[in-house]
Amino acid sequence: MQKQLLKLISVGVRSTYDKDTVEKTKLVNGISLMGVPISLFYAILFALSGYYFHASVFLIGIAAFSITLLCNKYFGFKFARVYISIAAPLCFGLVNLISGKDAGFYMGFIVTIMPAVLIFENAKQWAIVIVGSLMILGLSIVGYNYYPPIADAKFTMLVHMINLITVIMAALSVVLIFKRELNESREKIEEKQKEILDSIHYAKKIQNTLIAHKSFIDENISDNFVVFQPKDIVSGDFYWATKHGERFYLAVCDSTGHGVPGAFMSLLNITFLNEAINEKYILEVDEVFNYARKKLIENLGKEGQKDGFDCILLCMDKAKNELTYAAANNSPVIISDGKLRKLPCCKMPVGQGEKKDPFVRYKIDSKPKDLLYLYTDGFADQFGGPKGKKFKYKELNDLILKNSQMQLEQQSNKLLNQFFSWKGDLEQVDDVLIIGMRL
Repeated sequence: MQKQLLKLISVGVRSTYDKDTVEKTKLVNGISLMGVPISLFYAILFALSGYYFHASVFLIGIAAFSITLLCNKYFGFKFARVYISIAAPLCFGLVNLISGKDAGFYMGFIVTIMPAVLIFENAKQWAIVIVGSLMILGLSIVGYNYYPPIADAKFTMLVHMINLITVIMAALSVVLIFKRELNESREKIEEKQKEILDSIHYAKKIQNTLIAHKSFIDENISDNFVVFQPKDIVSGDFYWATKHGERFYLAVCDSTGHGVPGAFMSLLNITFLNEAINEKYILEVDEVFNYARKKLIENLGKEGQKDGFDCILLCMDKAKNELTYAAANNSPVIISDGKLRKLPCCKMPVGQGEKKDPFVRYKIDSKPKDLLYLYTDGFADQFGGPKGKKFKYKELNDLILKNSQMQLEQQSNKLLNQFFSWKGDLEQVDDVLIIGMRL
C-alpha cells in the first residue's frame, strides 16, 4: 500500500527536474490524492443522507482531483499546479454554494490557499491564486441568496464538524511539510557549510606548508617571536623564509584581502618570491620585489589592478655580516639604546599600483642586542577600546617600546593580550602578523 502511494505521489516526476521541482510535483500530487478520499467520503455521506445532487458534485470533485495526476504526467508540473489552483477552489466554491454556510465548506478555502505558497516560486504568483480563491469564495457566499441551503440542522452540524477537523488536519499537514522543508534546507546548508569548511581547513594545511616553519626561523634567528592571528581560518598575511648560501631571507607580507581570496593571493605571492630567489637566483631584496611585481602584473593583468602585497623582505648575509631589506608600504621598526626608530620604506605595493619605480634596497646599521620588528597593518587597524576606534601605528610602536625590556616570548604574550583586550567583543577586521627578533 505504501509503495503504491509513493508511486502515485511521484507521478509526473521527470529526470530533468531539479530537486526543488521534484518536491513540488510530489506536493501537488499529494494535495490531489488528499482531495480524492475526502470527496469520496462526502459523496458517500451525502448519498446515504439522501442528498444525491450534492453527492454527484463530490463525484465530480473526485474526477477533478484525479485529473491533476494526469496533468503532471502528460503536461508537466507547471501546468498541473495551475490546474489544481483553479480546480480546487471551484470545487469548494460549488459545494459551499449548494450546501449553505452552516455546512462549513467555506473553510476548505484555507486548504486551497496554503499550498500555493509552497508550489509557486514568487509572491506575485501565489498572490494571484489567493485572490482568485477569495473571489470564488465571495461569489459562493453571494450565491447563498439564490440557492436554498441544506435544511437538516443536525446533518449540517455534523458536516461542519467534519469540515473543521479536516481543515485542522490539512493545516497541520501543511505545517509539517513546511517544517520538513525547513529541516531539509537547514541540513543542506549545514552539509554545504561543512564541505566548504573542510575545503578551507585543507587549504590551511597547504598554506601552512608554504609559510615559514618556526623551527626554521629559530635555526637562523636564535631569539625571536611570531604573533600570527588570522582573521579567518586561512590568511592573506603570511611570513615566509628561505636560505641561499650564507643568506637568510625572511618576508613579512600582507596580501590583498583576507580569508580565502587573501590566502590564494598569498600562495601566488609566495610562489613568485620563491621563484625569484631559488630559481632565478635573484639575491638582492629590491630586485626580488621588482621581479615579483613584474610576474604579478603579467599574470593578473588589468583584472588585478589592486592585487599584490605589502611586504618587508629582510636579508641576513652572514658572510658579509650585513643586514638589508626592501619594504613595500610597510616599515620595519628598530629599538636601539632604548629608542624606537621607524625605518624607511617604498610607498608602493608589490603589484599593480600608481607608482612603478624600482624598489630600494636599504641597509640596517645595528648593534648586537638591538631589537627589530616587522609587522603588517592588522594590529594597528583593529577597532576597539572604549570608543571603538583604531589602535593606530603610534600606539603599537609605543606598546612595542614599552615591552622591549622583556624577554621576546613575554613581549609576544603582551602583544596578544593587548590585541584581544582592545578588540573586546568587536569583530577582528584583518589578519594580524608581527615578528620580533634580537639582532
